[in-house]
Amino acid sequence: MPFKKKVITIDEEGLKRAEAIAEEKITLLQSAMKEAEKHIHIDDFKAFSKDFIAYTTEKIKAKNEALADLNLSDDKILNLLEINLNKLYELQVQFEENTTKLYIDAEGSPYTKVNKEPYIVYTKNEEENKRLEAFQYLIVSLEEIAKHTHVYKGEVARLTSNAVVFDIRLNKWRINPGRALPMEMRGSLYELVNTILNDLDYESLNASQKIKLLDVALKYSLPKLSIEKPIEEPEPPQEIQITIVDSNGERTTRKSVLDENFKVKDLGRE
Repeated sequence: MPFKKKVITIDEEGLKRAEAIAEEKITLLQSAMKEAEKHIHIDDFKAFSKDFIAYTTEKIKAKNEALADLNLSDDKILNLLEINLNKLYELQVQFEENTTKLYIDAEGSPYTKVNKEPYIVYTKNEEENKRLEAFQYLIVSLEEIAKHTHVYKGEVARLTSNAVVFDIRLNKWRINPGRALPMEMRGSLYELVNTILNDLDYESLNASQKIKLLDVALKYSLPKLSIEKPIEEPEPPQEIQITIVDSNGERTTRKSVLDENFKVKDLGRE
């Protein structure tokens, strides 16, 4: 079966910020339109959005053809008409600094859209899929256990090397991308879960709660199918030989076997 990537986490706060910035782009455009319409009528949103000042100025000149025929500069024409476009210019600067792309729909109305992909972290291989599945099972178990006893959320983060943490702002468990659960931590995690289970008052649980708890427990207690790999025979010990030359130029040869009892200092012995 080909690898299929899965969502590890979504940067909800980053995505909300991006959406707020995109919404601000529309707000700035609407404010600019309102300011420009004090002097002109806007009939082409796309053209106006490209350059507020240029579009508005051309519309003003079109309404005042007599002044336009005098070959005056745009600034002089605006001064003669006592029209101040400074506020519109400030809005244009803010609008252009906002890098969100503006779109125009079939009816000519402006809108924005945010690409969510940069805010989503996916698994990169099958091993990460298995890791994600294990962490998701852990979160389900923690949520179920929390219904019956207190769960020390900080301890869970510590025992999983921050692979699973509780986000206080979002009030939910979160999986940190790229955080693997070290082998040395797994025993501690099992110990934590066992302690929590031992503290439960099973007599106070109803039948439905007991069945649910059993379902969660079985997901961890039953072994998963795996491919068995035969144990390979260890290679036979190899014999090594070293020649020692003393200050007089005499050579002495030492031989030894590279096995579990091998020590380098033994090569210097007679």
